[in-house]
Amino acid sequence: MGMTVRAIGPHLEPGERKAVGYYNHKRRYPGDVFELKSDSHFSKSWMEEVHGVQADPEPETEPGPAPKGKAGRSRRARRA
Repeated sequence: MGMTVRAIGPHLEPGERKAVGYYNHKRRYPGDVFELKSDSHFSKSWMEEVHGVQADPEPETEPGPAPKGKAGRSRRARRA
C-alpha cells in the first residue's frame, strides 16, 4: 500500500476553493487527505506525507450511462 498524504496549496479566502492537483481521476483541494497507490506517485510540489491520519473515504460511484448519438461509433459506421 502507498503512503497517506495531504494536499497543500496557497492560502485562500473562506469559501474559495481551488484545486492544487489531480490524483486518481479527481481534483484535489488543500486539506484533502488521501492514499497514494504507490510511493512513486508522491509530488512534493503539492503533497505532504501525514502520519496517524486516516485518509478521507473515497465516494463510491457507479459508471454513468453510455453516451447516446454518434459518439463512440467508428468513422466507417457513420458513413453507412
